[in-house]
Amino acid sequence: MTVTTRDASNNVVANECFTLYASPVSEYAVTFNTVNENGTLTATVDGVAITSGKQIAEGKNIVFKATPNIGYKVKEWKHNNTVVNGIDNTSYTLSDLSAAATVTAEFDKVTGIEDHFVPNLNIYPNPFEEMLHITGAENCTLRVMDVAGAVAHIQKITSADEIIRLKQLLSGVYFFRVEKDGQAKTIKVMKK
Repeated sequence: MTVTTRDASNNVVANECFTLYASPVSEYAVTFNTVNENGTLTATVDGVAITSGKQIAEGKNIVFKATPNIGYKVKEWKHNNTVVNGIDNTSYTLSDLSAAATVTAEFDKVTGIEDHFVPNLNIYPNPFEEMLHITGAENCTLRVMDVAGAVAHIQKITSADEIIRLKQLLSGVYFFRVEKDGQAKTIKVMKK
């Protein structure tokens, strides 16, 4: 290592003597895992993936990313067994590491209005006259039922924007039920 010493006027000073002290950087173990088997948890430091239990330099920021399995969401994050308030998304950043840390993510089953089956389903125009479009339901089966529950039409949806021709139906209210793999979503549609 070469060191150049300069005075206040920025002139090089020859034969200057000084002592340079270096202190070691403290490192701490960072452990992370999921509470249950319903997703995965990864971590990075400076954009580089780390493994659980790795020694990380003091002052670093660790970014954790939780990836829930299909049908699950992140329930909560914990840092050293304490719930991290205000965190309900899929990432958590532990800033300015100053001690050993254990971070966990717990997943919960998605229920109720958080339905992920055909989230982009769109049926239009509504009301319709002779035909309409259905989008976001490719590889599903469409069942059109009247208000009494009788099936008036069945069609396999094969494209991203399928045209449904229903000229034969009488005017009134119908329920369009989109089905696939035991899941279903029903939308009320009106024929003029």
